[in-house]
Amino acid sequence: MVNHDQVLALLKERGPLLPIHIKQELGGDTMLIGALLTELSTKGVKVTSVKRGGSPFYYTLEYKEALEELAIHLNEKDKRTFDLLKERKVLNDSTQTPLVRVSLRNIKDYAIPLTVNFQNQKMIFWKYFLISNEEAQQLIKKMLVKQVPNVKVKEEKKPPAVEKKDETKKETPKKDEKKPVAKKQDKKPQKKEEKQQTLSKKTTGDFILDEDDEDMMKFDEPDEFSKKLRKYFDKHDIEILEYNIVRKGSEMDFVLNIPSAVGNVQYYCKAKKKKKPNEGDLAAAYLQAQNKKLACLFIAQGEPAKKLMQRLEKDFKGLMLKVI
Repeated sequence: MVNHDQVLALLKERGPLLPIHIKQELGGDTMLIGALLTELSTKGVKVTSVKRGGSPFYYTLEYKEALEELAIHLNEKDKRTFDLLKERKVLNDSTQTPLVRVSLRNIKDYAIPLTVNFQNQKMIFWKYFLISNEEAQQLIKKMLVKQVPNVKVKEEKKPPAVEKKDETKKETPKKDEKKPVAKKQDKKPQKKEEKQQTLSKKTTGDFILDEDDEDMMKFDEPDEFSKKLRKYFDKHDIEILEYNIVRKGSEMDFVLNIPSAVGNVQYYCKAKKKKKPNEGDLAAAYLQAQNKKLACLFIAQGEPAKKLMQRLEKDFKGLMLKVI
């Protein structure tokens, strides 16, 4: 029987792979492999947003560079955006066409959003996934300097000449010059250094590059799916004991305290922003609940297909399905 270790070893040896590739290599049941992959995705295995035939690829970080080869599966519009970003390495969101801006948000495997504070304004830039934050920062600085009037750029070139004068002035106190003169000389460089820092901020900005990370999102942030979940839990007096964001705004895991006629009962809950959850979704949630030795609650935005609903009680005993 196929297990986690076998699947993980294959991904580390061959990834990125589709579930069908894993089945061909290891055999086993498609539903079980899907459940194992879903569980591994919560433990470090990455899932692509790019798909082939509706199925994502699974990979480990050792194979991050191999994602470039998967760009052939992007649609024509997203492929053009991918090529543009790969060529320029960094793109300013505000200067792109509406179509490119939408496309950048679609190609999540390749376009990494960065937030930059510049002149007290937050700006969004997109970096190519294979370049470092340090390289992106240097490119963004060059782009922002071009936006600043030439007068400010010229002013920034003055301080180096002042620094040379300061060095000669610093040597003069050694010749027993009068203390009052030395004090005045000490004060002037400080003021000019402050001016230099101010000018530097005007031309380059205060850079705080925050790479968006799903783990940094708080549950109470205002995406629509989280709002619906919070409303449902509050309405039914359900207490959240633990939670984990699997995919920002679309998939979350919980351990819940749910009131019942015999007292509170702990449930493992899989919440998915999906109109028609499939057998693999339910099987993965059911397996997770069994591993935790908890009852299972699956929350979705719609019911599964009728045939799957009929099999629910037989194949997934104890699984509770709620639609919000």
